[in-house]
Formats: sequence, structure tokens, C-alpha cells
Amino acid sequence: IVGSLRFPFPWCGYCMGKRKRRNKSFRTSKRAKTTQGKGKAKPVVEPRELYSNDHKLLILGDGDFSFSQSLVRLGLPPSNIVATSFDSRKVVVDKYNKSHILEKLDNDGVLLVHSVDATKLERTFDAEQDKFDIIIFNFPHSGSQRVHKNRALLYAFFESCIPFLSEGGNIHVALKTRPPYSNWNIQENAERNGFVLNKAIPFIADKYPGYHHQTTLEAAVKTFDSAENCKIYIFRNYC
Repeated sequence: IVGSLRFPFPWCGYCMGKRKRRNKSFRTSKRAKTTQGKGKAKPVVEPRELYSNDHKLLILGDGDFSFSQSLVRLGLPPSNIVATSFDSRKVVVDKYNKSHILEKLDNDGVLLVHSVDATKLERTFDAEQDKFDIIIFNFPHSGSQRVHKNRALLYAFFESCIPFLSEGGNIHVALKTRPPYSNWNIQENAERNGFVLNKAIPFIADKYPGYHHQTTLEAAVKTFDSAENCKIYIFRNYC
């Protein structure tokens, strides 16, 4: 941190009736097969398969810091976690009314850094000293629903991460997979900055004890449904 760290039938009633019955049976069978295919369970990746005790983590835009808290509850070493918010500490406390989370993380030894812009990490961190094995940014949002603004946000974020990733490091971005989020071109913006998508896995909020993602707009802070249609996109360097 800077300063520190897709037979024709005869036309008779009998055949038409028979045809209808055949078609109905075919449709039912086809539907059953489709449903069966969709019903396959997706593999669930446990958080501890993603994050090990040896990883140094940078968590960006953590809002009320409940994600950082969940990682500590899962047994990750607090001293390997740097958790940040875009807001100042006072605004975080006033906005979310969860000062107890901050106090607990402080006491546990998590380094909390406030007023951090995820698109300008160089303003807070020192590229020579601060290297991270995984940089995490859950549900980034520019504060506007304009697609181009959120594309720009993602591009600037990936660009900003480059000097702060350790060799072999990864970037994890959790994002909804439906519009408008699916139009933000996350993979393209990563590739333009030299990153390649390694894999995308379901983001299961319930796997992170105590975590509740919330929107960050002061006028409408509310719980954000992150239980469905969300993935963690894992990127690594091309090299």
C-alpha cells in the first residue's frame, strides 16, 4: 500500500386421430429428454477449493465487508486478506449500519482499506511492494445501468490489476449472467488487457457464511439477489 503496504397420412378421421396421438407422444418423449438433460446438477466448487491459506487476497468493493468476513469464517488467515471499499469508513458505517463487521475484521487482523477505486489501484497500492495471488471483485457496477459505462468500468479494472498480480495470479469477478450484465463483455474487456478466461463457475452465495451482497447506492441500499444466474469468472494471464 502506498505509504505502507429442427408419410403423409390419408386425410381421414381415424388416421388424423392416430397422427395426433403419435405426435403428442413424440412431443412428450422429447420434452422428457430435454428436461432430463437440463436437470443435471452443476458441479459446485467450494470456496476453500478456490482460496487456500497461502493465497494473498485483495478484495475490492466489498460494500459492507460481509464477503471478507465470510472468508475469515471459512478459516482463511486474516493476515492474508486485504479488504477494501469504494466508500470511506464513515460512509460504510452510515450506509450499511454494520460497524460490528468492521470492528471484528479489525480485531481479527484483516487489513481494511477505504476509499479505494478499483479502476485506479495505483492510487492506493504500490506495484513494487503489493502483489496479490487473487484479486476479487464481486458484482462490479458503475452506479449506472448504461451498458457502455459498465464496459468501461470492467476494462479499466482489468487494466488497473496488471501490476498488482503476482506471477501466476488470478482475477475473480462475480457477475450476473442475464442482461444487462451479460452485455458488459467481461471476457472481451479482460482479453484486451492480456487476460484469458480460465473457467466460469456458479457463484453460490450460501457457500459464504454471513455474506449478503447489497447494492451500494446510498439512496437505495438493498439486498441483491445473488443466489441464481451468477458466475465467478476466473481469469489468468496469457503467459
